[in-house]
Amino acid sequence: MPLKPPKYDPRKGKARERHAINAAQRSEHSKALKCYVCNEDHKVIECPTLADSTVPERFNLVREARLCFSCLNKGHVTRDCRWKKKCEKNGCTRLHHQLLHEEPGTMSGISSVLDKGSILPVVRVCFRAPNGRTREGNVLIDSGAGTTVIRKDYARSLGLQGKREKIDLAVVGGERVEQPRSRKVTFSISALNGAEEHRIEDHEIEKTVLSVPRLDRPWLKSFAHLRDIDFSHKAGPIDLILGVQFSHLHAEDEVRQGRQFEPVGKRTKLGWFVIGSDSSQKTSKVCSLSFVQPVNLEKFYEFETLGIQAPQCHCPQIAMSPDDRRAIELIENSCKQQGGRYIIGLPWKKDKNLLPNNYSLAEKKLFSLERSLKRNDVKASLYNQVMNEYETNGWSRQLLQEEEEAKDKPSPDMASYIMIKIANENESQCPRAAVILKRDRYMDDLIHSKSTLEKAEKSKGEVYDVLATGSFKIREWFVSSSVQEMQAENVSSPEEENPDFKDNVIGENSECTTTKNVNLDGEEGIKTLGVTWNPQTDKFSFSVKEIKIETLTKRTLLSRISRLFDPLGLASVVTIKARVALQEIWKAKKYDWDDPLPEEILTLWYKLFRELESLNTITFPRCLRPDETCGPFELHVFADASATAYGAVAYLPGPPKKVPKLISSPRE
Repeated sequence: MPLKPPKYDPRKGKARERHAINAAQRSEHSKALKCYVCNEDHKVIECPTLADSTVPERFNLVREARLCFSCLNKGHVTRDCRWKKKCEKNGCTRLHHQLLHEEPGTMSGISSVLDKGSILPVVRVCFRAPNGRTREGNVLIDSGAGTTVIRKDYARSLGLQGKREKIDLAVVGGERVEQPRSRKVTFSISALNGAEEHRIEDHEIEKTVLSVPRLDRPWLKSFAHLRDIDFSHKAGPIDLILGVQFSHLHAEDEVRQGRQFEPVGKRTKLGWFVIGSDSSQKTSKVCSLSFVQPVNLEKFYEFETLGIQAPQCHCPQIAMSPDDRRAIELIENSCKQQGGRYIIGLPWKKDKNLLPNNYSLAEKKLFSLERSLKRNDVKASLYNQVMNEYETNGWSRQLLQEEEEAKDKPSPDMASYIMIKIANENESQCPRAAVILKRDRYMDDLIHSKSTLEKAEKSKGEVYDVLATGSFKIREWFVSSSVQEMQAENVSSPEEENPDFKDNVIGENSECTTTKNVNLDGEEGIKTLGVTWNPQTDKFSFSVKEIKIETLTKRTLLSRISRLFDPLGLASVVTIKARVALQEIWKAKKYDWDDPLPEEILTLWYKLFRELESLNTITFPRCLRPDETCGPFELHVFADASATAYGAVAYLPGPPKKVPKLISSPRE
């Protein structure tokens, strides 16, 4: 019987041989089972050190141990690894182990600084670990916390050990935060000047978010009832949140209270703490939210592939939500034509849980509040003060009866559905009008180009007839130049010589309530996707306002450059410089999103801003083939590259000796 070749086992990093293993060999194998990361008796994929580390830290540990990034074994590198299985975590197709997978999409960080005007019940205590290590820390005595938690890095500094457990924390607002690998640790706490220790058993969390500001001790000493108390308050992060399960440590042995709105001192078994409002601090609450999406920045540069790289279609992978499917079914099933108009049922959401009528209960609460305010003048005055503040700031107002009976807002998705339905139903009779309605329409706007008035009139009539089947009326038309000029230069049929022909194209129509001709004597322009079209000259232009930015940062620069929408690359000769300069700032990795940029960078950018403003003087013809041309056209494409950028540009030279720029696409 022929022997089979040895099979490769990626978990062991070597081929498995088919032979008997005696007891001595098993013993030798068990001794060889050592983790390459921490040298303990377990596999690398079960290593707690690796599991507790972040993804960048795991990469460093694997690199230092000289392991393969794919199978986490020794003796080879990733490109020589026979374990060719992809990561497949969240659709990842890279050849690395799932423990080394890092999500590239969104990185967010929230930092919070406690309002310096508020003093929370924080006491300074002494922590003692089972290994004998001691350390001081801040404890928040939180009577609203159902769970006691300790900061993870603080627990590590004490050398605390414990069993890993998965816990769910419910925070304010109903959101649940999952802690998949939290350790359950045990330690003791005591007052700084006390000998009695209290055993605490709780879980680790990544961070407690809150931090304790500096306590103004001279201000506290100004209150007679707090003058002889030495508070052990120290600025820094909250190390332990003490929940209600340790209620004996919440109990107050002594309370020092002054007049109304003055801080209150309380003594517990852990020591003195003070709560209240610090009127000596005038600063407001500072909350900063940093939300960075590298993917969006990548898309900002990937957008330049428009017209060069065909985007991959992911339509089959995108499944509609149940609400979307139900809305489409409601529209399709309820759509019917009646009296020349279409009727569609509104896609109302289903009310699964109908709320009971609590009007009588709310009315009783109102009457009860009124009686309470009548008995207490101080409370009534404060209540009126708050309500007046709401009204003054515009936070509340009276709801009028007319607003309750307001009409429903327009539904553009329904109108678009009917427009496509009308085009499909009339496609056999008016194929060109159907194509125009489906291809050249955006919402309720339609743009189409014809070379002669005769063709324009014909297209207008066909579109008008198709829309009339659903009682849709065209309200206004915009043309690129005066009808007189078009008739003088482009007479192609006797029909166009008819003086009534002008009225048929853009003039009054008895079935249209309003029609509008563009004022050709003015500077009126129609802005289209960031590019302005001037009907008088029939040219495109950019409208760049004077750029005034007091402080230049990465955020303000990206925001300013992103405002110029140039899909055809008409302004690429200027925008490519700004993109390259912006890319250099990102490569430096020296500046945060809101850090002011140095003077040498500012000088370059102010020069680029002046060049961007010069785009106001440049125009581009909309029509690529003027009517007076009658010869052949050639498409000329040029490409070039440098150390910083490359690109291509296309021109359409023709008989009139004018060479309009067709499109360009630069890349950094």
